[in-house]
Amino acid sequence: MAFNDEPLKLFDTYERTNSKPADHSEKQFKFLNRSARKRDARIRQRLEEWFAEYPADDQHELKRRFGSVKAQSFESAFFELSLHAILKRLGCTAPPHPSLPEIATRPEFLVTEPDGSTFILEARLAGGQSVAQESLNRLKDTIYDVLNRRIKTNDFCIAVSIHGEPKTQPSSRRIVEFVQAELDAANADEIAALGPAHSPRWVFDVHHRCSIHFRPIPRKPEKRGKPPERPIGMIAESGWEGDNATPIQEAVLEKADRYGAMTRPYIVAVNSMAFSLEQDAIVEALTSLWSHERVKRVSAVLLASWLMPISAAHAPIGLYHNPTAERSYSGVLTKLPQGFTENGKLRMVGGHTLADIFGVPADWPRLGSDD
Repeated sequence: MAFNDEPLKLFDTYERTNSKPADHSEKQFKFLNRSARKRDARIRQRLEEWFAEYPADDQHELKRRFGSVKAQSFESAFFELSLHAILKRLGCTAPPHPSLPEIATRPEFLVTEPDGSTFILEARLAGGQSVAQESLNRLKDTIYDVLNRRIKTNDFCIAVSIHGEPKTQPSSRRIVEFVQAELDAANADEIAALGPAHSPRWVFDVHHRCSIHFRPIPRKPEKRGKPPERPIGMIAESGWEGDNATPIQEAVLEKADRYGAMTRPYIVAVNSMAFSLEQDAIVEALTSLWSHERVKRVSAVLLASWLMPISAAHAPIGLYHNPTAERSYSGVLTKLPQGFTENGKLRMVGGHTLADIFGVPADWPRLGSDD
C-alpha cells in the first residue's frame, strides 16, 4: 500500500515514555498524544477506533479541530465524534454535513436508522468557555505551571488561589522568589502543629485588583526526603455557582429554526460543560424551551453532561422529548434514558448508559488503576 493510501490516524504513532501529569496550560489533545499512562492509552485506542469509523472525506477537518489550541474546538470535535460513535453502535449511518435538497445549509448529521427512517441531528456545546475566559485561564495556567517547575521544596506542598483577574502575565521570577523565600523560612513541624485553619497565608499582590494567595501544606514526615512530583497540592478556584439552565436554552434556541420547516424529525444534541447538571436545571431549561414557538421544529433534545474523553463511559445522557413538537421522534435514540415533560414536571424512563453502548466497564478508562 502506498504511503498516501495509509488510513489517517488521529494520534501520532510512536513509543511513548512520558508519564507525567498534564501541565495546567497543556492542551488536552497534546497531553493525550504524548502520555504513556495506561488510562490515556485506552482513551487513544478508543478514539482511534471511532475516528476510523468516521467518513474518510471528513477526517482531516475533524483532526484539525482536535488539535486546535482553542479548547472549544477540541470539545466540539470530540462531541461530534462521540455522537457518531453512539449512532454507529445503535445501527445507524450518519454522514456528516450532508447536502439536502430541502434545506440550504448543511446540518451536522443526516442519520439513517436500521429501519430506513431518517432524522437530522445538530450538535452544540452549552456553557463552554468564552474567548475572554480562555485567555484569562491561559494566564492562570501559566502561573501554575511556572510554580510547579521552579519551586524547590521537600517539606511542603502549597495551596494556591488567584483572587481577581490578572490582565497581563505577572512576573514569574518575582512570584517564584516570593514563594521560595517563604518556604525556605518555614518549619513544617511547626506549621503542621497549627493545623490547616491556622497555617500562614502568604499574599503576592499582582496589582490593586488581583492577588495570589499561598498556603503551605506540610508533607508527612516520611515523604519529606524527596521533592513532591508537583509542588502545587491544591488550587482553590472560585467555582462558578451560576445558571446552568440558560446555556442549554441558548444552545437549543440557536439551532431550533436554523433549517426552517422540517420534513423529518429534528434532534438537537447538547453537551453541557457543567461538571454537575442537576435535574432542577434540566427542568428549568426544558420548561422554558418548550414554550417557544420556534422550538416546535425540534423533536427532542439529546442532552449530555460534561461528555469528555475521560468521562465517555459514565457521563449522564438522555433524550428529552418536546411535548409541543411538530414531529415526534421514536427511533433508536429512545434506547437511551428518556425524559418527558408533563405539567411542569420531568418524568424519566431508564435506558442504556454510555458504558452499555460502548461495551466498556462503568469505570473506564481507569479500570480501578491509578494511572
